[in-house]
Amino acid sequence: MAFGWLILAQASHGAVPIFVFLLVLGGAWGWWVWSITNKDNYCWSMRSIFGWAVVFRLIAFSADPIYEDDWYRYLWDGWRLTEGLPVYGVAPMDSFGDDRLPLALQRILDGVNYPERPTVYGPVAQLFFGISAWIQAGSLAVLKGVWFGLELLLLGAMFRWARPQGFIIYAWCPLLIFEVFFNAHLELVGLGLLCCGWMLRDRGKWMAAGLLLALAVGARWFAFPLALLLLKDSDRNGWISFIVGCLGVAGLGQILGGTEVGQVWNLLREWEFNSTVFALVQWEIGRNGALTIFALGTVGLWLWAWNRGDAHLGSWVILGLLVLGPVANSWYFLWLLPFAIWRMEAWHLSVMGAVSLSYLCAYNLGGDGYEHPFWLRPMEVACALGGAVWLSGWLVKERDGGGESVVETGVA
Repeated sequence: MAFGWLILAQASHGAVPIFVFLLVLGGAWGWWVWSITNKDNYCWSMRSIFGWAVVFRLIAFSADPIYEDDWYRYLWDGWRLTEGLPVYGVAPMDSFGDDRLPLALQRILDGVNYPERPTVYGPVAQLFFGISAWIQAGSLAVLKGVWFGLELLLLGAMFRWARPQGFIIYAWCPLLIFEVFFNAHLELVGLGLLCCGWMLRDRGKWMAAGLLLALAVGARWFAFPLALLLLKDSDRNGWISFIVGCLGVAGLGQILGGTEVGQVWNLLREWEFNSTVFALVQWEIGRNGALTIFALGTVGLWLWAWNRGDAHLGSWVILGLLVLGPVANSWYFLWLLPFAIWRMEAWHLSVMGAVSLSYLCAYNLGGDGYEHPFWLRPMEVACALGGAVWLSGWLVKERDGGGESVVETGVA
């Protein structure tokens, strides 16, 4: 119902007023948390959860993106791939004024943000952009259709993997539905490959797991430290397939014109959005100092998780990347979802909910630019902490009452 109201607001106003957006999305978050914390909902059959998940995604599928334009870049990159043109190292603005472009692609090019910058998306993500363009270049509906098809495969795998509570966490997650099926963000590619690699890892199928985890790294670099944690107890075959897979991804990047690594580094050096600790450290000791703290802090968290031998602690690595780093887009927090499905912690849910407030930037409030009001980030932190405290109380009762783990696994 909440997603339906978003579409109605979009249809009646042309653009969704920001406070209407937050009110409606807040209702979706409240319903999701109630669905997870109310034990009466655990009697839902897996088929019912699956069916409603499909309904929610179809509703979002019919909507235009809200406050987002990254999808223009996806469609542009996909078209270049299918045309045999270099994807990496070439800025979209180099094609401005090119009369040979199809009309549909000229419109897509006009919508690409930061056209002076080459793409930052990994080779595996580019393959999915290319699949979309091969079906129909410049079509947002086809791109969403590719995400929908991938999601059906992932939901089908989770149907056999997760218990009802864990399945609800993923299948009905408002952040996932909004960011992927309203706004067409690519996060589903890396998440899907990571989750499937995790499933195979827990069944002792290390070679296949290593390959899928390598492909996840090729979709989004966030997956690299998580893949290493998941493979710690792997046999030789798992590590070999992971290394070979990563080399294959690097080779694919060269075929497509190079690599996205340089542009990702430029993004980290020059861009800042919705950061918390990073913004405070940068204000005190400068950008380079903040980047140093970001690198050392994230590596330190990863080493702690590695030494503990617990892949579930990878969620703290993700939190470190986003809290200590310069860019914390709301869809990046979807990388907490696999850990919430597996071993739900209160802060997983509260952080994913609070980050929706990041849309309260100057541009969406009627101004220019993407700066936040001075009170916004403290509000995000307060909501995340407050939600975590409340949900922690529920989790303590759940566990003291002998509640089952969120996900059943065959490997400790």
